[in-house]
Parts: sequence; structure tokens; C-alpha cells
Amino acid sequence: MKVFHLNCGSLCPFGLRELYNSFLNKKKGPLENKGHSFVCHCLLIEMSDYLILVDTGLGLKNIEWAAQSYPGAFFTFFDQKRLSISETAFYQIKKLGYSPKDVKHILATHLDFDHVGGLPDFPKAQVHLYRPEFDYAALAPGRYYKKFWDHNPLWVFYDRPTEYWRGLPCIRPLKGIAPEIFFILLPGHTRGHCGVVVETGEKTLVFAGDAYFYNHQLTSDSSFNIPLFLYNNFFQWNKSEFKKSLATLKDLNKELGPDDVLFCSHDKIEFGKF
Repeated sequence: MKVFHLNCGSLCPFGLRELYNSFLNKKKGPLENKGHSFVCHCLLIEMSDYLILVDTGLGLKNIEWAAQSYPGAFFTFFDQKRLSISETAFYQIKKLGYSPKDVKHILATHLDFDHVGGLPDFPKAQVHLYRPEFDYAALAPGRYYKKFWDHNPLWVFYDRPTEYWRGLPCIRPLKGIAPEIFFILLPGHTRGHCGVVVETGEKTLVFAGDAYFYNHQLTSDSSFNIPLFLYNNFFQWNKSEFKKSLATLKDLNKELGPDDVLFCSHDKIEFGKF
């Protein structure tokens, strides 16, 4: 198993640029600048004879559809995306010497556009998803851009957790995937939001998706940071569940071994450490 960390979309949510540069990023990181504050952190996992993507980030269709209609134009303004083909998973996979056709599985933490925008770029891949997320998307058309799955992906749904991992309900094994890679349930941001655990043999990677946005949320009370507090509250399906998931991650962060890593989808300082 070999794991690659990809930034599949640079974002700067409106109103958070100054917060990030002046407060959250006191120690200037390798990706610090006065522009984009967020990345779309995705994982590419090389198995013996196929590839796995954990989220897709922004894809080729994001660029094509960016300003055509709501929510495309709205998100282009609000998130100030740097729409670049070179940041798509499709392009980066080819740059690494692989074929996009070798992506046989996609593990989607949830269905927000910045996490599944690349689904149409891998039409033959099986897309693994916790079913409550899909059901929620069907009932919340204002949040989701369903054109990203109009190509009828090869969905692989999971209805319920199967066991527990370190106190967290998890779905393991995933169909056709080694048991070292599995979902953990982290609801709150969306109804069916999941994280992904990857046990490489040398370390454990815990990809928390959007269960938090900045690493400091694991160690401090983000409610004192007004812009981030407002952003957190605006985008959560259930604020109470979000807080519970975050509290669970705080505890997990204290328990992980020295080589294990907990990280989220959008913190560019976390991303810069890989």
C-alpha cells in the first residue's frame, strides 16, 4: 500500500482569509499566502492492482460548470476557487504515472461539491457511500449539485455501522476493499458524513473530512473566533452532532500513537506536513 496526498482544489471561503492569515496561521506554513486559505485534501491509495481515491475534490466538471447556474456561480464567488485542471485528481493521477482508469474505488466522505466534484472523471469507479448521506442529498436540493452524479455512478451503499473502532462506530470491511481501509461515522456536517481510516502497517491515517476545518479546533474552543464560529454553524446539518463528532476526535487525537496522523479535508497547514 502506498498513500499519496493530493490537493484537489484551492479555496478561500469568504471572510476567512484574514482570520486564517492573522490568527490561525501564526506559524507560517509552507502553503501560507494572502490568497487561498483552504485546500481540498484527498488521498490516492495504490494497492497491488488498482487505485483508491478518498474524496475527489474539484474535478473537470467544476471548471466547465463553474459559472453556469446556481449553485455553481454562488460557490465560485463564495469560495473563490482557483479552478485549475492541474489541481484535479484526474490530472494529478496521470502526472504520477498512473491511469485514471485504474481508479476502481472512490470513498466519499460526503456529497458536498468540493468532495465529489471529480466523480464524473472516474465513471467506472465504484463509489462507496454511507446511505443516509445519499438519502439526505435527495431531500436537500439547495445544498447539493446533483449534476456530479448524473452519470449514474456505480454506488456501493452501506446502511449501518458494523462494529466499533476505538469507540467510534465504523463500517468494515468495505466491499472489495482491504479491511485496513474503512469508514468511521462522524455525523454533523452532513447527515451521513464519514471519516476514513487507513492502516498502512507503519502508521494509522485518520481522515476526518469536514468534521473540523482547522487543526486548532482539536485543541481549543473555536467559538471564540467569530468568523469561523459563524462558518461552522452555517454549514452544519446538525450542530449538536457536529460538536459530538468533534469532541470524539479531540479524544482520539490524544490517544493516537506518535506516528499516527489525524487530519481534515481543508487545513492547508496539515496538508503541507505530508
